[in-house]
Amino acid sequence: MSIPNEYWQSLSREKYAEMKSEKRGSRKTIFKANGDFYKGTWMNNKRHGVGVQFWKKYGLEYAGDWQNDKRHGVGTLNKYMGEWKNDLKDGKGKYYNSTISHYDGQWQKGQKCGHGKMIYPNGDIYRNWENGFAKSGNIVDTVHIKAHPIPEFIYTSSTIALFQNGLNKFFSSEIIRQPPIVA
Repeated sequence: MSIPNEYWQSLSREKYAEMKSEKRGSRKTIFKANGDFYKGTWMNNKRHGVGVQFWKKYGLEYAGDWQNDKRHGVGTLNKYMGEWKNDLKDGKGKYYNSTISHYDGQWQKGQKCGHGKMIYPNGDIYRNWENGFAKSGNIVDTVHIKAHPIPEFIYTSSTIALFQNGLNKFFSSEIIRQPPIVA
């Protein structure tokens, strides 16, 4: 039984292209209209196995293992090389930020966690992590490249701040004095 020509004409170009390229097994590169592309293996119309995904909007490329349309196994995302689980960094991995620092250590659910070191250009090192926060080392003012021991000062950005009592607070980027701890 053949499908009437009117049916194919009523489909958008994108839908037609998607239907014609039912994704299973090893395929050539699959392009999306927004400029993203994936080259690799598929199972049940999902990325599964080994492949390379490029996201044009963000300039990111991931090459590695996929499971059920998520990064899972070992792979490299531009500046991250290591293990993945359910689309998050998980296990041993290295993250490179050429302008500021690099991290080599353990990850859990996308966060630095456990044993690992973050090394800054001035030689300062953070060691031991919990939920993405350093538990020992020096805090670094990346604007002036000055190090301060964690108990005396904190470096804050839009994502981290450390207090001696372990509370996480969010501030703008600046060095501030640690608030007194009330007993």
